[in-house]
Amino acid sequence: MPADPPNLMDIDRQFNDINQHLHIIDEHLNHMEGRLVDMTEVLYQAYNRGCWDGSDHQYKVIPFRLPDGGVELPEAVGLPPLRDARAIENLEDADLNTYLLRYNIPRAGNLNRRTKVFRLRAFIGSTFPSW
Repeated sequence: MPADPPNLMDIDRQFNDINQHLHIIDEHLNHMEGRLVDMTEVLYQAYNRGCWDGSDHQYKVIPFRLPDGGVELPEAVGLPPLRDARAIENLEDADLNTYLLRYNIPRAGNLNRRTKVFRLRAFIGSTFPSW
C-alpha cells in the first residue's frame, strides 16, 4: 500500500522549523564574525609592535570596523596604508583625522597633531619613537 502524500500543514511546519534553525545559526555566525574582527585587530596590533618602525617588516594594515559588523581597508576609502612609522608621521592632517575617526579614537578633533599621531600609532601598534 503506498504511503500517504505529505500533508501541506506538515510541510509548512517543517519549513518554519528549518527557518528558525537557520535564523539561530545566522545569529551565531554574526557573533563569530564580530569576534574574528576583534581577534584580527588584536593580532595585527601585536604583530605591529614587533615590527619596530616597519622598515624591515611592514605593519599589518588594520581594517576599519563597519556598523554592520564588516570591515573595510583604509585603501578602499582613499587613505594611504599605514605600513610603517614614517607613513603615520607623514599623514596629511585630513587623513590623520579620518583615521582617528574611523578607528573610533575618542576626541580626535580636540587634540594637537603630535597627540593625534601618538594615539594613532598606539592603536596601530607602532612602538617606534616619534621623529
